[in-house]
Amino acid sequence: MSLFLEIFAFLTVLLRGATLAAQALVLGGLVFEAALAGPLSVAMGAGRARTMAATDRLLRWSCAALAGLHVLGAFGKAAVLRQASDLGWAHAMGATFVIASLAAAAAAIAMGALL
Repeated sequence: MSLFLEIFAFLTVLLRGATLAAQALVLGGLVFEAALAGPLSVAMGAGRARTMAATDRLLRWSCAALAGLHVLGAFGKAAVLRQASDLGWAHAMGATFVIASLAAAAAAIAMGALL
């Protein structure tokens, strides 16, 4: 049990870093599209379509990565809760922090689908 918690603590740090990187890519891509690519589309000329397609592709992949990382985090936290308290999977997956992580994953999927 102790080894599992130590490994999970290390993986949580890595997972949090990856989640922050994915969030930065999503937010940066949205700001780029809204603040730069949109207003400067006339000046971009023929390269606009290619630039917007590449930006959209990066945004979709970033949203997918963000959703996957949130799901991994939710299952990891549920596994720790299950180990620590001898709960079943149904009860562990019903914890508020697990539901919040899954809601964040759903929001990332919806954001990627709307692009």
